[in-house]
Amino acid sequence: MDGWKWFDRFVLFKSIKASEIEKQQTANRIIQAVEIERSRISRELHDSIGQALYSVLIGVKIVSQLKVDESVREHFLQVENLTAKALEEVKRISHDLHPSTLDDLGLIPSIRVYLGQFEYTFGIRTKFNHCDNFRRYNKDTEIALYRICQEALTNAAKYAQTPEVEVSFLEETTSVRLIIQDFGQGFQVKQYDDNAKTEGIGLISIRERANSLGGKALIHSQPDKGTSVEVTIPIKNM
Repeated sequence: MDGWKWFDRFVLFKSIKASEIEKQQTANRIIQAVEIERSRISRELHDSIGQALYSVLIGVKIVSQLKVDESVREHFLQVENLTAKALEEVKRISHDLHPSTLDDLGLIPSIRVYLGQFEYTFGIRTKFNHCDNFRRYNKDTEIALYRICQEALTNAAKYAQTPEVEVSFLEETTSVRLIIQDFGQGFQVKQYDDNAKTEGIGLISIRERANSLGGKALIHSQPDKGTSVEVTIPIKNM
């Protein structure tokens, strides 16, 4: 009888393990599909709408320099200004969807660029700690870590009421760690996780992306003591 109980438990364990693996594989496929679509839309924005707006901007500049009434010139200058702003917005959205620096230069320069944009947009000071001799990782790893950083910083800007954020990228013997720390109002992690289960709120995408690389994401927070998101990824998976 004990043998049958052991066998039943073994079968149940294998079944649960297989189910977890299948769920993770499904999540990985969804993440990859989303990134492929992001990249496609980013290229479309840059190559189609971006180029069209640039052509309009050049045309308006040429017309505004012709000998026309001052009122007409003023109108074209307004159109020129609005078109230039629209072009910058398209560039920003295209970069957010899939930054070209990620493909060309890698993770560390891409995070550095994003932190500059973050500081300009939200008025929050940033600090970036990393080794000088950084290296390239495989494409899936760089995209996942970039998105994790992006998501954690967006959460900090929305909810933390923090004057500063600090990002650290540490390469250790067997793993790398990405830590995003804010110095804002913090929260009760247990309460946050309970709400996430029922309301779909939480750092679910960060955990899923970390899991997709065989790693883990930990959230540390206390009220009035800030929040840190710490992601650890085994180097062998990178």
